[in-house]
Amino acid sequence: GGTPLHIATYYGNHTTVEILLNQGADLDARNDDGLNALHHAAARGRDRLIKLFLNRGAKLYATDKSKRTALHHAASDGQWQTVRLLLDLGADI
Repeated sequence: GGTPLHIATYYGNHTTVEILLNQGADLDARNDDGLNALHHAAARGRDRLIKLFLNRGAKLYATDKSKRTALHHAASDGQWQTVRLLLDLGADI
């Protein structure tokens, strides 16, 4: 499960994401595994959404229930361009 923001992020629907954020969607909302929208964006390589979320106040170092950050999710899902982006944005190894 997840919020509408999680689902729109997972599928890369930028327009829906922006509408949801403009209507007050919670960037910090988590699913049952503790994943937030930034984690979903990183796992799917949604770099444009990552930048949007961080500009809207998402926390780069937020962890899920397993203490994994967005960088962990990008790396484990083979999103190497996203790994580079997150490192460039200040993610710590």
